[in-house]
Amino acid sequence: MPCTVCSADQFEVVACGLDFKDRGCKQCVACQAGVSYETSPCVGTNDRVCTPVAQCQSTEYELKAPTLKDNRICAAVRMCKTDEWESEAPTRTSDRVCQKVTPCSSTQFIRREKSPTSDQVCQDCQVWRARP
Repeated sequence: MPCTVCSADQFEVVACGLDFKDRGCKQCVACQAGVSYETSPCVGTNDRVCTPVAQCQSTEYELKAPTLKDNRICAAVRMCKTDEWESEAPTRTSDRVCQKVTPCSSTQFIRREKSPTSDQVCQDCQVWRARP
């Protein structure tokens, strides 16, 4: 009698021909999208191994979403420099966007200082002339 052939989503748990037994097959473990990813495939006599996906920390954002074959990739959120301000806040899947502070010209003064989330505002100086 020919032995059973395990399907593509099964692995062998009992070898064919031992004590005149048929081959024993078992369903492969399924990784869960967004929860776990495959770190070892289901092949031959080995079940699939699923590993929990990485969780980004509060100081990170998701650079690459996890798939069933690859882990999530997190990256550090950028910090704005002292001569920059935050024009776009970071989200779970995007980095902070920083812009250079607008410089005032020699004929302007700073009307409003920059804040962490807004640019400085420059205003033209008024020229005073003496009346004749």
